[in-house]
Amino acid sequence: MQIAEAGVYQIELAYYPLPGKSKDIQLGIMIDGVTPFEEAQRLELSRIWVDETDENGNTIRKDANDNELRPKQKEQARWNTYTMINGDGYYNEPFGFYFSEGEHTIRLTCSRESVALSSVTLKNEKALDSYEVASQQYEKNGYQIVDDYQEIYQAEHAAEKSDSMLYPTSDRSTPATQPSHHSRIRLNTIGAQNWKYTGQWISWEIEVPKDGLYELSFKARQNVLEGLSSYRTLYIDGEIPFAEAENIAFGYDLNWYIKTLGDDQPMKVYLTAGEPHTIMLKCTPGPIADILKGVNDSVLDLNTIYRKIIMITGSSPDMYRSYYLEDQIPGLMDGFRTIRDRLQELSDQMKQITGNNGSQASVIDQVVFTLEGLIEKPGDIPSRIDSLKSNIESLGSLTSVLSQQPLELDYLAVSSDSTALSARASFIDSFVFQVKAFISSFVDDYNSIGNTYEGEAITVWISGGRDQAQIVKSMIDDVFTPQYGIK
Repeated sequence: MQIAEAGVYQIELAYYPLPGKSKDIQLGIMIDGVTPFEEAQRLELSRIWVDETDENGNTIRKDANDNELRPKQKEQARWNTYTMINGDGYYNEPFGFYFSEGEHTIRLTCSRESVALSSVTLKNEKALDSYEVASQQYEKNGYQIVDDYQEIYQAEHAAEKSDSMLYPTSDRSTPATQPSHHSRIRLNTIGAQNWKYTGQWISWEIEVPKDGLYELSFKARQNVLEGLSSYRTLYIDGEIPFAEAENIAFGYDLNWYIKTLGDDQPMKVYLTAGEPHTIMLKCTPGPIADILKGVNDSVLDLNTIYRKIIMITGSSPDMYRSYYLEDQIPGLMDGFRTIRDRLQELSDQMKQITGNNGSQASVIDQVVFTLEGLIEKPGDIPSRIDSLKSNIESLGSLTSVLSQQPLELDYLAVSSDSTALSARASFIDSFVFQVKAFISSFVDDYNSIGNTYEGEAITVWISGGRDQAQIVKSMIDDVFTPQYGIK
């Protein structure tokens, strides 16, 4: 590949997933025979999945008891693009690769699954304009706000998704979830714990009646990461409309709420009539990325120091012996101070982002407190080796928590005024819903998921959970009964 101007470039691949074991494709890249950095060895290209439809074109079916059944996931093989980026959530921006002027060799190695490539593109995208700049352009182009319009699209009816685990899910906590039923299973949401890893995305297709400016809103719930927000990047027809759409924060709340792009001062997006538009939300680490990387680096550094210590003291140090570790391990105390200062800065950043002293920041503060004690009294290090190990484990667990961005959606709305949307049911509706659910608990048979047949049929008992039983039931209906004629 000939490079006309030296600089840092992003690399984009146009790829087509080939039939295999339905796993994501894993590639590695080498430039001029050298892997530029460790993360470049593990680049994952996602497959594209859709809900399988039945003979009537429906994606969601019902069983004999009027409970909705999870649709099967089918791969939608088509050409797609991928810009090389870290999938662990340590960076928000795509990887940058430095190329000097002249000819270079790029080698791609496939370590999992098979893929066809049509192009390898080196690019550098310009910085996104702010909404203020975008709105000025709207005004310059004469775009008008559409009057008196609202259309709701159920999030569970996604057009495409990047993972087969992003199937419709069920919520029966409130009658405001659309659709809802007091006793039957309705697959009325999508995401939750299945939609928490960086790079996962879900897309929907929408249409509007006329050209103009619209507000985008999402009925969402993030009730997993206490005190933290989950972040998503919004794409409209494959493009991020403005800078504020790159890191949309969905805050923690036990209940459902309406999240409008721009919150109290809604940001409009321009949509044209006559053709469907693709709305996509991609999971992104947001401002947590820098904290996540810093915590992970601290874990690696502390592990290195811990190994050096136990090489001298062993895993069970003699409490009556002086090891003089600060003399035997060069740079020990400087290492502790460096890690302490880094963690203190990360804790301050965490509190600034979350606006409170949450449990995540308290984990970092506890490690800082422990390190300060070791710095003040180096002679206590052998006796506190177990405490140091426990703190390292706590930090390691924190990296796992911070790398996850769960989010559950009920619907997305395109409207002229999002203030008309409400995520809560009225007191009367909630009361009636709960009373019906209570009465149904005495009537409905929650252990039965099968059909009632006339004549002879085999009764199958399963000791697993409902999901496992439903899988066996689907296998019977789709394979066993059609082949053998036995119900």
